[in-house]
Parts: sequence; structure tokens; C-alpha cells
Amino acid sequence: MSPNHAFVSKLELTQFNSPNNTYDVLFNGESKNTGSLLEDFEPAVNPPKEIDDPEDKKPSDWVDEKKIADPEATKVSSPM
Repeated sequence: MSPNHAFVSKLELTQFNSPNNTYDVLFNGESKNTGSLLEDFEPAVNPPKEIDDPEDKKPSDWVDEKKIADPEATKVSSPM
């Protein structure tokens, strides 16, 4: 090969995703990696909605009531 010619190679990478959340990665038409999108990826493609923190605690002054009265609140008078 002469120094003025570059080596060119055609590479083909394909990923198939199935409705059952599995995948198959093909490299030049040959399967190289298969697995589950939900179990074999880190982080997961579809992570849990909430990740539990075992050290998470409510503050000591936390109030569980839905409405808390505000003694400093005042009603705004209507201009009508």
C-alpha cells in the first residue's frame, strides 16, 4: 500500500431492542452482546421511581399535618 492511500474499513454496529425489554448488539452482522435492558445495564434503562435511602430521616421539627395555620397571614382586601 502506498503512503498516499488510507486503509478504509466498513464497520456496522446494530442494536435490536425487543418488546420484552431484551437487546441484541450485532457487530458486522455477528451477535456480540445480548441481555435485558432492565437487568443487565448499570444504571438500569428503567430505574426504580424512587431509590430508598436507609439513612433518610425526618427533621425533629417535622409536622405531618396537611395544613399548617400561619398566625402572621392576612387576607388581602378586594379592590371592589
